[in-house]
Amino acid sequence: MELDLDLHAVCSKTATTIPNKSTTTMKLLPIILATVVSLNAFSQDLRDKFDFRLGVGVMNFPSERDGSSMLEYELNYQINTLLAASASLNLGREDGYSYHQWNLNLFVTPFKKKQWQTLRLGMGIASHKATRSIEIFTSFYSTNYIHNQTIYIPYKETVLGHNIILEKTFPIREKWLLGIKAFTQFYWNRDLNYGFLAKVGRRF
Repeated sequence: MELDLDLHAVCSKTATTIPNKSTTTMKLLPIILATVVSLNAFSQDLRDKFDFRLGVGVMNFPSERDGSSMLEYELNYQINTLLAASASLNLGREDGYSYHQWNLNLFVTPFKKKQWQTLRLGMGIASHKATRSIEIFTSFYSTNYIHNQTIYIPYKETVLGHNIILEKTFPIREKWLLGIKAFTQFYWNRDLNYGFLAKVGRRF
């Protein structure tokens, strides 16, 4: 009889200590659902805020060259209805001259936009790295002869500056847009650069 009572007590104690799985699941279910909904809303919000733009145009360093073509890759993030930020890489190449340029910019939209049709003003910083060939003319003498030779030496230079940008974008489909961009860059070595681009972009 004592053995039966002890077994009954042990079973009762064990039953009270083992958690009910269905009860635990029901308690966790609202937390799981809330997390899934929050992540979905967050990802949707990010998709609405990013866009990628590709630009083709020309730029001009008056002190260096008459002008050169350029290609721009730009990633934009819409912070709010007023502000946006961008990071871009510009590439260009002409005879004996090539460059790549990194830019970080902050844009403000002074007027109310309509379906991503915006006029925005931007300012930022630029790092311009150029590689050019310097032509050196040399002469040397040998017996009864004068030898002339032209040597091309690669020269690399990196300069920092700041940007002033005016850009207009037009939506052409739900996620596609076209744009035009004009910019001026003032470099810390007192050099100047300006240019124009036509752009096409897509929102994520």
